[in-house]
Amino acid sequence: MCPACGRPSSMGLAETGGPERTCPEVSQNPRERTSPMTDRVPLVTPASSFPVFAGFVLSQEVSPSAGGMGVVYKAREVSLDRLVAIKTMRADVGTMADREFFVREARAAAKLDHPNIVRIYGFHPEHDPPFYVMQFVEGRPLLEACRGRSFAFIAEVVEKAARALAYAHAHGIIHRDVKSGNILVDFNGEPHVADFGLAWPLDVLKKEQSAQGNRLAGTASHIAPEVYEGGAVGPQIDVYALGVVLYQLLTGHLPFAGNTLQELRRAVLEDEPPMPQELNPSVPEPLQRVCLKAMERNPNARYRTAGAMAEDLARFRQGHEVTARPTRYYTKLQGNLQNHLTEIGLWHEQRLIDTQEKDRLARPYRALLTAAYPWHELIKQFPWESIVLRLGGWLVLVSSVLWPVFYWELLSHRERVLVIAFPTLAMNAVGWILYRRANRLNALAYLSTGALLLPLFVAVATTEYDIIAYRQPDSWELFANHGGGEAFAPSNARMLVASAAFVSYSVVLLLATKARFLCYYVGSGLYLLYSSSLLLMGMKYWLEHEHVSRALLLYFGFSLLLWPASLALDRCERLRPWASICFAFFLVPAVLCLTALARYGATEWLHADAEWDSQAINLWLMGNGVLYLAGGMVARHATQSFVRGWSEILLILVPVHWIATTNLVFEKGWHLFELRGRSCTVYEVLSVCLCVALVVLGSRLRRNTVAIPALLGLAIWVLRVTERHFDDYLDWPLALALTGTAAMGLALFSLTLRGRHRVRSH
Repeated sequence: MCPACGRPSSMGLAETGGPERTCPEVSQNPRERTSPMTDRVPLVTPASSFPVFAGFVLSQEVSPSAGGMGVVYKAREVSLDRLVAIKTMRADVGTMADREFFVREARAAAKLDHPNIVRIYGFHPEHDPPFYVMQFVEGRPLLEACRGRSFAFIAEVVEKAARALAYAHAHGIIHRDVKSGNILVDFNGEPHVADFGLAWPLDVLKKEQSAQGNRLAGTASHIAPEVYEGGAVGPQIDVYALGVVLYQLLTGHLPFAGNTLQELRRAVLEDEPPMPQELNPSVPEPLQRVCLKAMERNPNARYRTAGAMAEDLARFRQGHEVTARPTRYYTKLQGNLQNHLTEIGLWHEQRLIDTQEKDRLARPYRALLTAAYPWHELIKQFPWESIVLRLGGWLVLVSSVLWPVFYWELLSHRERVLVIAFPTLAMNAVGWILYRRANRLNALAYLSTGALLLPLFVAVATTEYDIIAYRQPDSWELFANHGGGEAFAPSNARMLVASAAFVSYSVVLLLATKARFLCYYVGSGLYLLYSSSLLLMGMKYWLEHEHVSRALLLYFGFSLLLWPASLALDRCERLRPWASICFAFFLVPAVLCLTALARYGATEWLHADAEWDSQAINLWLMGNGVLYLAGGMVARHATQSFVRGWSEILLILVPVHWIATTNLVFEKGWHLFELRGRSCTVYEVLSVCLCVALVVLGSRLRRNTVAIPALLGLAIWVLRVTERHFDDYLDWPLALALTGTAAMGLALFSLTLRGRHRVRSH
C-alpha cells in the first residue's frame, strides 16, 4: 500500500533520510501533466491494443499510461452516437484492493451532478477490467486556456471552479488533487473540474485519518500545509489548492519550488511566497488578496468554504470590494507601523520633537497595532449585517432582562430559569461553534452577548432553586425580598456568585480569543464583584445612614490597586496590550471617587452644608484640582505612553476644578480690602490668579485644553468684577484695553530683541 495515497502500489515515499521516490499520486514536477479528458495531445497507440467495451468504439488514449492505476480513452457511444471518455484500470494492476479503490473513485464522482464538474454517465464494475463512462470535454487545461486572457476571465473561471468544489464539499466529497491540469476549459469558456481519482467522502476520510493518520495525497506543490504536518484535513485543503491554482494563473509561477518532496514540504511549511504583484505588477490588488487568503498557512485563517472564495471573486468581477484580509497584509502593516514608530522614536532622541509630539504622532499607529474590537472589522466587511447582528444581540439581552422585571409573577420556577437559560446557552454555544470554525468576528459578537447574559442566568437559577441560602439582615440586603416573594430579588451572596461567574467567564474568553475589548468585561466584572463584596459588608446600611464617604473611600482604595497591576502588565511583553485598559480602570474610578468625596466627605465628615456653593465642598474640589495637576505633570514624564496619554485628561480637569469652584464661592470667603465700596474676597482674587496661572501653564505645556478654559474663566472674572465694582465706571473697559495693548507691545518688543540676539549669535 502506498503511504501517500493509500492505493496498492509497489512505489512509495521513501523513509526520512533515504533516497526519495515519487508516488504516482504525489507529483513533484511543477509542469502540469496532460489532462486525461482532452484530445489536444493524443497518444499514438495502435487501436488493436485497446480493450474492448461493448457498445463503445475506442479511438485514442488521452491520458498517460504511467503514473496512476487508471487510463482514459476517447470513445464513441454507439447507441447515443456521442463522444465520451472511458476510464478503466491499467492492465498491470488488478488486485482486489485495486478494484476497491477504483470503485470508490467512481462512486465519489457519480454522486456529483454539476455543470462545472465532469459528469459520470455509467459505471460497469462487473466488466473485466471495470470501467466507467464520463463526459468528454473538448477543450484545454486551465493554465493554457487562461494564457493571455483578462483578469476578469481568470476570476470568472476560478469562481466557477470554486462553486463546483463547494457543491462537491456539500455532498461530502473532497477532491484532494485540485490543480490547473485537473480543471478543463471548453471552447465556450466553461471550466470543468475533472479527475476525482483521489476524491474521498469526508466521513470515510475522517475514519481513515483517525485509524491510520493523515496520508499524503495530491500534487506536492498544491498540498496544503496541514496535510504535510499530519493534522486534521477537510474541505479547506481544496480551497488552498485552488489558491495555488489562482497564484499560478496570476503570476505564471507556482508559489513554492523544490527538487524533492522534502524540499517542497519545507518551503510550504516555512517560506512565504512572493506577493503576486511582485511577480506581475499588473495583477489587480483585490485578486491578490483573494489568492493570499485562500493560501493561508493556517487553515482557520483561510476562506471557510470554497463558496466564500467564489463570492469574493464575484465581488471582484462586479467591481465591489472583496472581503479578504490576508494575514500577510496584517504582517506587512505591522512591520510598516513598527518602522514608523521607530522613526518617530529616533526623531524624539534627536530632539526634533518633544515627548508630547511623539505621543501624538505615535498614538494612531499604536491604535492600529492593538485594535481588536470585533465590530470595527465586521462593519468594514459586512456593514448591514453587522448592524443587524448588533441590534439582534442587544434585543436578546434586553428581552432577557424584561422577564424578571415585568413578567416574573406570571412564570413558574422552571419557566423563570428556562427563559434566561435558553438565550444564554444558545448565544454561547453558537459563539463557540463559530469560533471553532474560525469565524472569529461573528464568534466574538455572540460570545460577548452570551457573557453579559451569564450573570443574569446565574442570579436567576440560584434564586429560584434557593441555592447559596446565605441570609443577612434585610437592612443589609440590596433587595430585601430575596427570593421569598413574587419579585425577582437575588440576595447579596447570589449576586456575588453571579459576578464571580461573569469575571471568570470573561477571563476565559479573554485568554482564548485574545480580544482586547474583553478586558473591559473583566474590569467591569471586577468592580461588580467588589461591589457585591461590599454589600455583604453592609454597604446598603452605610448608604442609608449617611456613610456614603466610607463606601467611596473603599472604592478609591480598590481602584488604587489597579495602578501597580497595570505597571506589572506593562513589564510583560505578552500582557502589555492589556496594561492601558487596566490603568484606565484605575484612573477613571479614582477621579470619580475623589469628586464624589468632595461632596459627601465634606458633609459627612466636616458637617458642611450640602449645597454646591459650600466653601468646604469647593475647597475640597480645589484640592482635587491640585492632585490632578500633580498627577498630570507626573504622567507627562512617565515612561509608559498610555500613562502619558492620560496626562492630558488630568490637566483638562484642573481648570474645571479651579475656575468653576472659585466662581461658585466668588462672593464668599475672607474679606481682603474694599474696592469701590464693595468687599473684595479672597476667592475673587484667587480666581483671577488661577486663571492667569492656567494660561501660563497651558501655554508652557502647549496644552490649549488648559489655556483656553483659563482664558474663558478670565473673561468671566472680568464680567463679574465689572458687575460688582465697575458697572458705572466708563474708563474701566478702556483701562483693560490699554493694559492688554501694553502687554502685547511688551511681548512684541521682547520677541524683536530675542530675534536680533539670535541672529548675532549665529
